[in-house]
Amino acid sequence: MCYRHDKRFLAYYPVCCRVLHQQGWNCIAVEWFNVIYRLTLDRFQSVVLIRGLEVLMLELINASACKFTIKPVSDIANGNSCRSLIFAVCYAFFWSGHCSASDLAQQRIDFVRAEAALNGTDTATYLGIDSALESYPLFPYLRYLELKRNLSDGPRIETYLQRYPSIRYAKLLRSHYLAHLAKTQQWRRFVKNYVESTNTKQRCLYNWALFQTGQRKIALQGAAKLWLVGKSQPNECNPLFYVLKSDPNFDAELVWRRFQLALQSRHLGLAKYLARQLSGSDKNFAAEAIRLHQKPGQVKLCPVWRSNTAKGAWAVMHGVDRLARTEPWVAQQLWEKRGSALAANRDDTARLEKRLAMGLVYRHHPYAFKAMQRIGSKADSTIRVWRVRAALVNQNWSQVKQALDELDPTEQSETKWQYWRARLLEVKGKQDEARSFYNNIAGERDFYGFLAADRLNTDYKFSNHAITPKPDEMAKMETRLGFQMVKEFLYFDRLADARLQWWSVFNQLDKSEKRTAAKIAQKWGLVQTAIFSVAKAKAWDDLDLRFPVLYRDPINKYAQLQKISTPMVFGLIRQESVFDEQIVSSAGARGLMQIMPATGRQIAKQFNERWRSSKQLFEPDRNIKYGVSYLGGLLQRFNQNFALAAAGYNAGPHRVDSWLKNRGAVDTDIWVETIPFKETRKYVRRVLAYSLIYQHQLGDQIRRISTYIPRINRTSTRLIAGSLSINQCH
Repeated sequence: MCYRHDKRFLAYYPVCCRVLHQQGWNCIAVEWFNVIYRLTLDRFQSVVLIRGLEVLMLELINASACKFTIKPVSDIANGNSCRSLIFAVCYAFFWSGHCSASDLAQQRIDFVRAEAALNGTDTATYLGIDSALESYPLFPYLRYLELKRNLSDGPRIETYLQRYPSIRYAKLLRSHYLAHLAKTQQWRRFVKNYVESTNTKQRCLYNWALFQTGQRKIALQGAAKLWLVGKSQPNECNPLFYVLKSDPNFDAELVWRRFQLALQSRHLGLAKYLARQLSGSDKNFAAEAIRLHQKPGQVKLCPVWRSNTAKGAWAVMHGVDRLARTEPWVAQQLWEKRGSALAANRDDTARLEKRLAMGLVYRHHPYAFKAMQRIGSKADSTIRVWRVRAALVNQNWSQVKQALDELDPTEQSETKWQYWRARLLEVKGKQDEARSFYNNIAGERDFYGFLAADRLNTDYKFSNHAITPKPDEMAKMETRLGFQMVKEFLYFDRLADARLQWWSVFNQLDKSEKRTAAKIAQKWGLVQTAIFSVAKAKAWDDLDLRFPVLYRDPINKYAQLQKISTPMVFGLIRQESVFDEQIVSSAGARGLMQIMPATGRQIAKQFNERWRSSKQLFEPDRNIKYGVSYLGGLLQRFNQNFALAAAGYNAGPHRVDSWLKNRGAVDTDIWVETIPFKETRKYVRRVLAYSLIYQHQLGDQIRRISTYIPRINRTSTRLIAGSLSINQCH
């Protein structure tokens, strides 16, 4: 089919239409517009491009009596003739220089020419028009493309870096330039142009450059920091590590410490490499640690525990730590009965005891609370808050009180711990004190605030207050070069480039400016970017910005078919994708409701629909249909308990089954609080809260949060923390 090529090529068509219109060729412009608009709707569904075309349509309607037919794509001729026609018209009107378009329109045309020239081999064409583009917002991008090919031109590159310090292309060019300077061994220039970086390769090269320019002491200090990590470092670090190991101050202790880090990080290959660099007893201790790492069950044998040195003790403790991954209760008993005989240092002991206790609490073991209490004054914030959760797992309110009392003042002031303090007081029959705590948090627009309002039987408070920057502030910010670059990338429908440039500029703003920028993103239709921006600005009360109502028709349609609450689906999409229909997660989940391809294929089969590829999951209607169907299945599986269904949507239903196992009957708020995975725990709380907020946004009748999360009534056998037959070793 004609015009079926990539979206980036299509993005230039409105420029052609607009200039045809400006030349007075309105009917040709209208005919062309009809084709492009239909293709955009049918093929690419680009919100940004559609918006630009609709603006253009208004211009054409006002200036032309020609008919807008909006022809289907199938009515257009096939073959390359259409594309040839487009190039011919564009060339005749734009590239021949006979166009009377506005300066910005002409610059956009020149930009297309220049980028094409730079991406090819026609540098001469670019150099012939670059001066006409110096005032164009995307000129720094073009200059970056040119200089990236001419890394030996140091003076021009350094001028560029000084002129455009805040744009993302300066950072990219600096990276290429530093790599060139390292390759050509221009170390003084490398030191001059280096800026603090998290890039390990650059950090290694920088310290090597310092060494090469006579700053040996600083270079070796930097080398030591790069050495002490539990993973292999890039090859660029090798020369630096060579001189570090040749230094008289480098000793076997640094090798041992890195060996420990490598084994704890489960980089066994690196650990074995480092073990070969050790000698004497250190080599033997390392071999023992590697053996127990690979066969942790052998730590149950008494001969393993006969060590009277700190390094030997560490090897045994590492074996206990490894065993706790599969047999946490056995590992805990081993440590309690035999650990005191080891010559372990205090820090290693504290680390192991924390990990053992956390291993028990993650599995909802009834002994977890006591294991955490054994840590005593060495408890950090993680242990303190998980002590509360371990007590909640046991549903032992005396333990809950003890754990809440041991939180520090900052922790006790947090909404979630005030809620659990109120729940404790309520259980103890202290209703007035409980109401006081509930009142403190019932106005919060979050999971705990809504739960507290239910306990008080009061209305929810949504507090919708839009950000209202002054118009001149927004206008002034929009004229900044960085934001103008974003705007031009959006004009060409290059959303990825626009977003990357946005964050490069946004992260340099102060809090007040970030709020203004968030409203600019909203104005420009950058929904996801606006939501993330306002969150970074910590402006939580602009609900229309944070919780937009998008894709309402398909969500309503499929929610009703599955008999699911529409706000529930909105809340889940808001958490899953922030309404980005093209998003792909690190795990490979796709689209609005973040569906894995395997799940999509399975659901397509259930609907007797043809499955062509995972790209179908980027279609909003299909994605919502499949996602709502999957959610409906989870709700059926978990007796309409939305908290359990949401947890299953995030972590998988098999994990929810494992978290329900051996728990018995439990209030769902307790179950949510004690979900082992931090990500899933936060996910469930947010989806529940977002669902209630979307009730408000949609104008629906408010459904109480307690109706989403009925009590979990399951009959199961509780785990018992019985003793194991583990003997003392003599």
